[in-house]
Amino acid sequence: MLNEVKRLIRLGILLFFGIIFGNIYISKTLSKILGKQIKRSKIIIYSSICILIFYILMFISIFIIPSFFNILYYLLFLLLGFYINLLLSSFIYYFILLLGKKLNKYINLFIFLGLGILLTIIGIINERGLKIEKITIKCNNIKGNIKIAHLTDIHLGAAYGKNKVQNIVDLLKKENDINFIVITGDLVDGNIIINEEILEPFSQIKIPKYFVTGNHESFSTIENVLKIIKKNNITHIKNENLIYENKLNLIGMDYNKNFNLIRNNLSSLIPKNNLTNIFLHHVPLFKVKDLSKYNIFLFLSGHTHGGQIFPMHIIHYLSFASYFGLYNFNNSNYIYIPSGVGTSGPVLRTFSRASIGIINLEGV
Repeated sequence: MLNEVKRLIRLGILLFFGIIFGNIYISKTLSKILGKQIKRSKIIIYSSICILIFYILMFISIFIIPSFFNILYYLLFLLLGFYINLLLSSFIYYFILLLGKKLNKYINLFIFLGLGILLTIIGIINERGLKIEKITIKCNNIKGNIKIAHLTDIHLGAAYGKNKVQNIVDLLKKENDINFIVITGDLVDGNIIINEEILEPFSQIKIPKYFVTGNHESFSTIENVLKIIKKNNITHIKNENLIYENKLNLIGMDYNKNFNLIRNNLSSLIPKNNLTNIFLHHVPLFKVKDLSKYNIFLFLSGHTHGGQIFPMHIIHYLSFASYFGLYNFNNSNYIYIPSGVGTSGPVLRTFSRASIGIINLEGV
């Protein structure tokens, strides 16, 4: 419990100043639009009081009524997402000013608030509208077809629980010829302690399930997470390889901040045989053309959430070798990064839709 409480306190401090800054920024923009000065001192005082009351309710409810805590947590991060979208809409508003467009103050107000509200509604729809994304990759090194379900970034915790897992399972049941499931990290979010019941719906699918950790597993009590995973018959591939039906080498490496260490250790985990190598790791730390150095046919990853919300799509695009979607190099090396199932931070997806990847390896 200690790790989860520490994470909530850190998030609380960050959100406290983030929301106050958001209120100050909004008041500044509204003052400019309406031509009427809004006192920032009052904004700071009232914001601080409201946020502190909200946090007190959250910390009381986590011990007394956990379900109420989950609702408050969701509302808080929905509000954060709305503020971020207002920031984006304000950029558009100021861009119009730079163009020298003289608009009525009510039109400006509509642009500022209306666009922020519209982006938030789109974000809610995209976050809740979980879809199946199907891709086909030709693989001449195997006989027959192998279908893989790729789950990533589910982020089970305060915002997402057993119902989210059941939603995933219901979608996967419609794909009745899946051979196995891979979960490439951030299965849990690290904001509350989870129990084995939350993953119980996975038992409705009687196929192998493989897992590697992401950065959010380290925010939680990792021993408890791994115990729950094991009890739900999910195989943790911890810095090792696993041979699937004499056709595939599944190479799994847990999350590590030292990406160079992962790259350096990867070669030692690839057995010298003619099987097709599939690498599972949470962070997309390779360019697709680099996979041939390690004899990796397919790299399955996550972490980027398809950008999720402004400005994360820009940050992820600049930070990682591969960002989102399917990458192909000479039809011999592939990277696939779905947008993921859950969200981190704001419970919105302004620039991506929640998705599960279904990969059909089409053999000879």
